[in-house]
Amino acid sequence: MRPAEAGFTLIEVLVALVVTALLLAVVLQGSSAALGRLHTTEDRRAALLYGRYLLLRGSVLDYGGGNGQGQQGRLAWMSDEHLVLTDNRRLNGLMRIHVAVRDAKGRILFDQSVLRMKLLPQR
Repeated sequence: MRPAEAGFTLIEVLVALVVTALLLAVVLQGSSAALGRLHTTEDRRAALLYGRYLLLRGSVLDYGGGNGQGQQGRLAWMSDEHLVLTDNRRLNGLMRIHVAVRDAKGRILFDQSVLRMKLLPQR
């Protein structure tokens, strides 16, 4: 009789491959979820920065200059201002400036309003 050769059987190799494939699938799924969370965090940070920028921009521009909408990277933004109150001579107005920023899926990431005094255009 011949002595048994050292090595693995076909079943042992297949079991090792299946275990390796399962571990690899778990690792890839975890890294995919982490990457998704990273993109969400980046979008939220960008929405916060851009939303604050739009509020500031609307606060310093002349009356009506803060209205608009558009795209900034993966984000969609909307800004508008409305006259809330005026003085007796209609020289100054209290303006409500509203800004909203959404991600590519339409989720609101930034939604804020501020009140600012502005000079009204004279007719």
